[in-house]
Amino acid sequence: MFEPETLAQFDAVMMMETTGSLFGDPDKAVNERLRKSLLDFVEGGKGLAGSHAATDCSYDWKEYGAMMGGFFAGHPFGMISVRNEDSQSPINAAFQGKDFDFQDEMYTFRDPYSREKLHILLSMDISKMPDDPAKPGFKMKENRTDHDYAISWIHEWGKGRVFYCSLGHQEKTWYTPTIQQHYLAGMQYALGDLKADATPSAKK
Repeated sequence: MFEPETLAQFDAVMMMETTGSLFGDPDKAVNERLRKSLLDFVEGGKGLAGSHAATDCSYDWKEYGAMMGGFFAGHPFGMISVRNEDSQSPINAAFQGKDFDFQDEMYTFRDPYSREKLHILLSMDISKMPDDPAKPGFKMKENRTDHDYAISWIHEWGKGRVFYCSLGHQEKTWYTPTIQQHYLAGMQYALGDLKADATPSAKK
């Protein structure tokens, strides 16, 4: 699937439920060849999109983590308050400029995640989330001292484009119209069919 001649047929690749290792071939040379093939594919001007567990894999492959935008660090949250960080982005158009509440198995991220490199689209607003364990959606202990909990983002990788969204653990998430539209727009961005500002959030 990830051989150069196979990838050449496509404009983008979508990573879904990829927990584990993307390339599990026992032959190290094969794994290295396939990894280079995917990196070259995106760097050369194609697209990469990922959902939920696309950041929970191949921890030994640093370039993949950088390309996807970060690695999974934990999921201490359930019911969350979502902050619309870019109401002007066409990828966020479905939310009509508004923040909203949502429930899913929410991921948090570790290095190489950084606002210096990523354009954040949605994030968790910790200030609006409950601390009382008697309330639904009780907020468990945070695992980032900077309280920065992104949900979805885009960025450029070489000449290519990357979109990632951590929503998607629960089945109902995929049947939520606004989330469906967010994913569709993100995938269109990765394909190169939808233009969107990918300036890193820390530089805006």
